[in-house]
Amino acid sequence: MLASFLDHYYASMKEELSFLEAKRLETCARVKSSGVYWAIGALFVALVLANTFFQEDHLVAFALGTAFGGIGYTVHFRSTTQMFHRLFKEHVIGHMVRHMGLSYDPKGYIPPHLFRQAQWFTQDYDAYTGDDLVLGEIEGVNVTWSDVKVTYTTRNAKGKTTRHTLFEGIFFVAPFPKHLRSSTWVLPDLAQKVLGDFGTLVQGFDARGGLVKMDNPAFERAFVVLSNDQIEARYLLSPVLMEHLLALKNQANVPLHVSFIDGKIFLGLAYGKPSFEPSLFRSLETFSTLKEHGHLLGVLYGVVGLLGLEKKG
Repeated sequence: MLASFLDHYYASMKEELSFLEAKRLETCARVKSSGVYWAIGALFVALVLANTFFQEDHLVAFALGTAFGGIGYTVHFRSTTQMFHRLFKEHVIGHMVRHMGLSYDPKGYIPPHLFRQAQWFTQDYDAYTGDDLVLGEIEGVNVTWSDVKVTYTTRNAKGKTTRHTLFEGIFFVAPFPKHLRSSTWVLPDLAQKVLGDFGTLVQGFDARGGLVKMDNPAFERAFVVLSNDQIEARYLLSPVLMEHLLALKNQANVPLHVSFIDGKIFLGLAYGKPSFEPSLFRSLETFSTLKEHGHLLGVLYGVVGLLGLEKKG
């Protein structure tokens, strides 16, 4: 798939990338100049405050001036770069996705009820957003994926609230060809890594199902398997499928969440950041800048063949 993107790049995308490179340089210049203006503004505000309201506490004055400049610059940076991001997604990501024969909606995302159905986390959450929705058919299989960010809020004894990220990355959904009566989860084995043997004991008390021990040592080190049917879980996770899930994890090089529920396979690649955003400070006229996007799209496109989702029964 990456080789295909490379050929496609040289054949038809250079002109578009030259146009985007000009937009990138223009946006960079505006961002840098605004940084200077906001720094001067912050200094001016700090001096005014230091000579009026905070004559005896200049540190507070300069802290407020810095906050004013930082907030102003951040708001201006986002508004200035928004157009470049939109053009990049339309002309580059959209172009690549359409080359794969799929459709792309930069503002769309998989609805939250499907994320809840995946049941990867016992922790509840209060915010769900996303973008970069891709959907279509690969080898006769209807697939959907998008970026999603899922967060929750905690409040301490003093009433201070903190927002935490539960999951951020690619969420992938497709029908699973095997008929299963049970639900099975293949999750990153974080407890084992942190707590050792005690972590294994803790995992055994998960409300979703019992801990399933697999006979693949590498798979056991990477994942914890939970299921409400031990026999069917072992039937599902054949030696070949375990090897292919390990391969997918290694290709993506991020924590991998998987669940098999109600005739679907749910995959989560936890990148911890937006997956298809452009880098404002890297040239677009060399293929290396697009390689990571092409690699990720190739990994996602290859899931159907790698996991055998096109095989019936």
